[in-house]
Amino acid sequence: MTESAAIDQFNIETSWSTRITDSIILESIKGDIPLPMEMNILQGINDLNRGKVSNKDIFVKFFSIILRDKVSKPIQAVSTQLGHIAGISDPARAFEWGILLIKTCKEAGLYTLEHIENEWYVCPNFTLDKETKQKLAKLQYLPPMKTVPIKWTNNHDGGWMWENKHLVLGKRFNQHDKPLSYDVINKLQTIPWEIDTDTFLLEKDTNSKLSKKKFLRVMNEHLGQPFHFVWRYDSRGRSYSSGYHLNLQSNEYGKALLSLHKKEMITNEGNMLIAIANHAGKDKLTWLERIEWAGLQNPDNIEWEQPILGRKAMRAFEDMEKGKPSGYVMSLDATSSGYMLAPLAA
Repeated sequence: MTESAAIDQFNIETSWSTRITDSIILESIKGDIPLPMEMNILQGINDLNRGKVSNKDIFVKFFSIILRDKVSKPIQAVSTQLGHIAGISDPARAFEWGILLIKTCKEAGLYTLEHIENEWYVCPNFTLDKETKQKLAKLQYLPPMKTVPIKWTNNHDGGWMWENKHLVLGKRFNQHDKPLSYDVINKLQTIPWEIDTDTFLLEKDTNSKLSKKKFLRVMNEHLGQPFHFVWRYDSRGRSYSSGYHLNLQSNEYGKALLSLHKKEMITNEGNMLIAIANHAGKDKLTWLERIEWAGLQNPDNIEWEQPILGRKAMRAFEDMEKGKPSGYVMSLDATSSGYMLAPLAA
């Protein structure tokens, strides 16, 4: 990854959620953190700071990174984040700087270092109040990454470059350190996606719950270029793409917005006819009945159950007939999907 790409991704991550998180956390701890602790940490930052970023900015980020999650975090993840925040782009050097800061400030009492299962963890000694936690829970999810997400090697390290989240979604009681299928989640993260221009230009946004301003910001930052989703598991082992304005598990308009960046020729006409029938509400028919039904229809007279996805399927069908590569994604609901996917993972 080039340095410019790393900086670009850093700006996206920090501008979308981290800065808001910082201000919420800083406001919540005012009056609770002893002055000697603050002075000790500030002095440690001053002694190590190379001058690329102000002491104040590093100070704010230091408290935010340590306290924003109530769970203990691997020291290497925290250290690298701190180093990048101090303006060090090289991951190895960022880690070295961050771990020096953690060691320098450990006597302040904000956290303790614990050795758990052959790995050092940073364990916060302060917890945020319930109201602050609720505010943080409502923060906007990060948009997709413009680079391939970091591979997950354990349940703490992976996904975003600087934002640190657990691989398992949900609250603390859902999260654990037991091994998961990292190869599956890492494979999903390598798939490049793009915004479907026709859907964005021709269709009306039907998701009234989204902030129009933030939605357009995501479109402006990602339209016309490939991006990647960070993937995570829920407590039942189901995989989810991370995001809010762009997400594979979205409403009809949100799903239609996404296409595969790597386009290929569609050669199976039957599958396209099944997709068309599905979006017309014929998904209870057998596959052969769906193919027959869709083949007899005049596209202009179809009564769509999912009109946005239906029109997108028709555009993909036209591309197929013209011999034009497509990034169209056909989705199917699966019965006993765990049994169906098991052979693929074996």
